[in-house]
Amino acid sequence: MRHIIFFVIFSGLLKANGQDYISYHHAINKIEQDIQQTEYQQALNGYNALFSNYDHRFYKDLHNACLCAIKLNDLEKAFDYARGLVDQGYLLADFDKYGFKDLKTNKRMWRAFEKDYVTIRQQYLNSQDTSERDFYYTNYQLDQKAASMGDIVRQDSAFFQLANRLSAHIASRGFPSVFLCKDTLGYKIQVMLRHYCGLYNRIKNDDQLRLHPDYSYREENIIKPIVDSALMHGYISPEVYKDIVSYHDGNPFGVLAIKIDIDNEEVYPTLKVKPEDLNRINKLRKSIGLMAIDSNANEFNMTGTWYANYPFEQVKMGVEHCDTCTTFMDYVSVHNAIENCVRNAYNSQKEDGFILSDYFNVKDIYYEFKFMREVRKKEMGM
Repeated sequence: MRHIIFFVIFSGLLKANGQDYISYHHAINKIEQDIQQTEYQQALNGYNALFSNYDHRFYKDLHNACLCAIKLNDLEKAFDYARGLVDQGYLLADFDKYGFKDLKTNKRMWRAFEKDYVTIRQQYLNSQDTSERDFYYTNYQLDQKAASMGDIVRQDSAFFQLANRLSAHIASRGFPSVFLCKDTLGYKIQVMLRHYCGLYNRIKNDDQLRLHPDYSYREENIIKPIVDSALMHGYISPEVYKDIVSYHDGNPFGVLAIKIDIDNEEVYPTLKVKPEDLNRINKLRKSIGLMAIDSNANEFNMTGTWYANYPFEQVKMGVEHCDTCTTFMDYVSVHNAIENCVRNAYNSQKEDGFILSDYFNVKDIYYEFKFMREVRKKEMGM
């Protein structure tokens, strides 16, 4: 696939060839679960099928497909995907990373790849539209200047102007394809779109702000239709979309957490939502290509994460039989030490190089541990 930096896909156009990139991302969710369970052939088959049926390939997915082919010793396919990665911004140094090391075992194929790299890299550089990139870099600098203003009204006025400039430019020139590539410009554009969506979300959710003379006529979110179109046409991922449209709008797609039930020895992802909101939020998640989280331990296989090796018995024994613990935090320290030991040992051995959606490496952890609850209640005099 020849790499082109900018495409015209603004809202109003039909999906190219009837392609549905929401279905694409749901297929990727399934493939990444196959990878976590080391079903590399099944995962590679899935990638091959998707790449044959869809015009756009996100570099993350191409990266993972290449690694699956390497693990299966299908070097012809691996080098084919490696060339595709160069066409989407990878440098030769990127192939020095752990997951790609076996590419170099076949010296003949590696030398041929190095030769092709020079040509493909130059083609990639030649395809860059410098005026387009300068437009986004310049506006990002203005965005950052506005974000640092102490006066919120002046800041928002600048954001309104920049949002109008950005939306008009994209309507004329098309949505940038940099999110498909390994390109730092993508994050800068994401930050700008996030700021402007956040501005409109603040107006939407604040009755007093809507009555303010500087805001009252600016309720229509001119940015969201742009990112809606970009998601549907396969130019941004669901994770990027969620980050942009959710800013200053609460957590409409839910906050992901891990539930560790030590009493029943179960670990599974969950959403920090009210039970009555779970179905509605999962419908929203599925509508943009995110995985639904049903908060059911039996629905999830934690293979491929350190949680699959969670030390339930060690935690129970270490905490419940701690002779030196006198406070709740003493017990917490013992608990954390045991967890960290197992987590670090797992991470030091797992250097497969895959780039997977961040479903399991989350910050919010919930525990069910009756012993610790009782210690806490006793310390608080309850």
